[in-house]
Amino acid sequence: MPKDNIEIARFTGKDFRVNQEIEETSKKILDEEGIEINNINVTSLDLFFIPRNLNEDQKYKLIANKLKIDQSNLVNNLPNISSLWKKAKKFYQDYFFQGIETKYIFPREIENLENFKELDKLGRTLSKATILKKDDRIGFGHIYCALFKLMIAFREYEIGKFDGFMKESEYMAKKIFNESSDGNIYFHKIKDETDGWLKTLIYLPEKEKSIKTNFNFRGKNQESLIAKLGNKPEFSTEEIIKDGIGLKFEVEKSEDAKDLLVFLCQFLENNFNIQRITFENISLFEKKQLEKLKEKLNNLNVNFVSEKNPSSNKRFQAAKIVGKIKIPQDGIKGKMIIERNFEIQIVLTDNKNETGFTQHKIYKQVQRLSLFSRLLGPFNEKYLDFVCEKAQEETNISKEKIKLYIINNFLLKINSNKRKISRYIFKEHFQRWKKAELI
Repeated sequence: MPKDNIEIARFTGKDFRVNQEIEETSKKILDEEGIEINNINVTSLDLFFIPRNLNEDQKYKLIANKLKIDQSNLVNNLPNISSLWKKAKKFYQDYFFQGIETKYIFPREIENLENFKELDKLGRTLSKATILKKDDRIGFGHIYCALFKLMIAFREYEIGKFDGFMKESEYMAKKIFNESSDGNIYFHKIKDETDGWLKTLIYLPEKEKSIKTNFNFRGKNQESLIAKLGNKPEFSTEEIIKDGIGLKFEVEKSEDAKDLLVFLCQFLENNFNIQRITFENISLFEKKQLEKLKEKLNNLNVNFVSEKNPSSNKRFQAAKIVGKIKIPQDGIKGKMIIERNFEIQIVLTDNKNETGFTQHKIYKQVQRLSLFSRLLGPFNEKYLDFVCEKAQEETNISKEKIKLYIINNFLLKINSNKRKISRYIFKEHFQRWKKAELI
């Protein structure tokens, strides 16, 4: 077991080298919030190192800019910076290597570093996030660099007021169970289920019937938000909040989905301060059902978008309504009213979205590999097996089938002339870096 752990936690990005031209580009990237190269957005999260030989002032300026702290106040912020470092280490351990002892994950020098009591210590630590020269012995610059990038993500989370945003999602979810503007209650709680789902009975007055649904609201947890902040070059707190509040309903039949959709559009209009709603069908309704639905929704001034979404899995089925809602800040009645995006998704209980390779439990592991590549570059086959085993534990699909699916759809294999060790990198990131001439 310990030997396997060591193999899983070893990285193959240690032999990265860089030429002078790329190092100059890196300095430019670090000086800006982000730059465009060959139509590709590039930020400091795309780098695996900082340029060598930065002087003290340049290092402290870099830290202050990326963590959005006044440079003259860095010393007073050392306790908070130390907290960000510890959070980054814990996320790195829990997200990438759940179940493996810490001593097999970090080099001893990183494992033992907990606090920055002096500014000089912080500067020396940042200096270790550098690239190797040809004759250098093996170092840990890529790990230091990954941890500093996670510190940036945690700082974004800290200043982005995400806790308040999640309370706004909860506010909207709870409000629909209250008495509506006409004095009636249409949503009735039946039973709390696992994973945040709630069995619900909804009365549809126009149809004079009630339908059973499973209900959930999308409250993004800290882990998913940090992963998202670290995974996309243009993501920031502002961009993630733009995704907006999300509610989800599961119903048994497509006819129930159609009736619920019409009711929700009318209910939102009557009970929430909303802007015009847009409807999107993603392979849920057949042509005849869709024509009848459009006729009803037209009378409610609902917009339509094409059902073709190139980013969706071909087997994914859902109906969505999106729009803007005015809601009290932090979900507290009486506070300033702000505008948020919202999305309500309706799926079938026996839908294929959570079966086979489309299910979220496999998607979550794919995202794990994506973030790993974004922060550290390539990974070895031992780590790929480790991730696929985690997916196997949560699904009824074999590790071998999951591995083949992930390799064929998301990864590139890197050949090495020196060693017969299989290494992989996330295809999407590799293609971006190659087009931007960073590799």
